Amino acid sequence: MFIGSFAIALLLSGGSSGVGCISSALPPEGSRTEKPAFKGVELYTWKSSQGDFRYSLLWGTNRNKTPEEITRPECATGELGMLSLLGRLAVGEHVLWFKTGDECPACLFPSAEAIARIRQRAKEAGIFLDLDPGEPK
Repeated sequence: MFIGSFAIALLLSGGSSGVGCISSALPPEGSRTEKPAFKGVELYTWKSSQGDFRYSLLWGTNRNKTPEEITRPECATGELGMLSLLGRLAVGEHVLWFKTGDECPACLFPSAEAIARIRQRAKEAGIFLDLDPGEPK
């Protein structure tokens, strides 16, 4: 049964930092997790040294993530990868898209067009996507 595998992957994905990459715990393409995460999901975006935007989905916690946790290469994906990951989250999942703050001073939102594509994919997937207050709608 997948939920057992999901729980094991969730425990193993945290690494020494305690912050797990969601991508390592999601079911394969075409499948979805059964239940939303207890503390939701956090989405971060930043511009890489090559100039492209990178996206990171992390499990929600009661603490701020460090820039190193957010930008870990094994957690980062491009826009197409993020669109795929959103479709594998549980229906009703809550995703908070962070841009600013101590947890990620280098984080910033991509273009309005990219935001619109991510918002549309979340809507199609039945995901609740919220951006930092005061940011682009």
